[in-house]
Amino acid sequence: FCSDRAKGLFKTAVMNDNFESQLDIFIAKSIDSVSFGSPQAFSGDLNTRKFEGPVCFSSDWNTIYFTRNFDAETGRRRKDNPNFGIFTAQWDGSLWTNILPFVYNDPKCGTGHPSLSPDGLMLFSKNESGKNADGKANRDLAEHKRSNRDTSWDKPTQIASLNTESSEGRPVISPDGLSLVFTSNRSGGVGAGDLWISRRADLKAGWQPPVNLGTKVNTSKIEEASQILADGKTILVNREGDLFLAAPDEQGNFDLRPVPLPPNVKIKKCWLSPDGATLVINRGKLWARSLKDDKADFAEWLNIRGGIGNLRWSPDGSKLAFVSNRGD
Repeated sequence: FCSDRAKGLFKTAVMNDNFESQLDIFIAKSIDSVSFGSPQAFSGDLNTRKFEGPVCFSSDWNTIYFTRNFDAETGRRRKDNPNFGIFTAQWDGSLWTNILPFVYNDPKCGTGHPSLSPDGLMLFSKNESGKNADGKANRDLAEHKRSNRDTSWDKPTQIASLNTESSEGRPVISPDGLSLVFTSNRSGGVGAGDLWISRRADLKAGWQPPVNLGTKVNTSKIEEASQILADGKTILVNREGDLFLAAPDEQGNFDLRPVPLPPNVKIKKCWLSPDGATLVINRGKLWARSLKDDKADFAEWLNIRGGIGNLRWSPDGSKLAFVSNRGD
């Protein structure tokens, strides 16, 4: 996961020369099905004095895709500039090596937040360039393809069937790669940011026009998808700090059921274990509860200094990567 937590002797979050918090990547290894050991810096080869994260991994855990400043080795990150891109590295059995910028990074168009399809043949990213009519950054969804894992990536294509003049972001792909849920403030929605879903018949087919998840899911507030469960249908929804599970009925209409949370707690970030059985929330510290038992309560799960975020499990659930600015 990624975090801007304090490092070493520093007691506050690490800042760059523009006083912006800087994220690094961290990892915690599982002790048992619900417990993890103390987080450690993921790799000194990847973390720099600048921004790293979020990340994603290939299914064999040997390739990492991560967001990083282009000027990671220089003194100052430029303000008001989409100064970030995707980088990759390879695991050689002991070190992360061959750290390279993604061939289609564009300094004029911030590219980041990579999400790799289960078969490793499609890479989704958020591209940021220019501003919308409301003065906010214009964000669109882009897709990279390749014929097999040993070939180069094709040039990125904007997903025309999904993008509009409004902003699209926070894409979440289903485990089978056939459904994509994202947040957009496009017209035809209910509130400031609605959840939309697009589907395709197979991994080679195009994305169908997205469908709004409806008024039982979307409200005047902002809804975001945190994850799609292993069944490929149930969506973990965050509505400005309140959590719900959204699932379609036999007619395909989505309905919600709340996920019990501690009293007076609003959730900004949450994650599910690969089997969908354990929910992890961020309350300054990480807390977890079982979703298999409706009466289960949250218990402290991982206690580390500073901020924490962008958890990513390995496919078998035995490793947990995160971004943080802790000092280890």
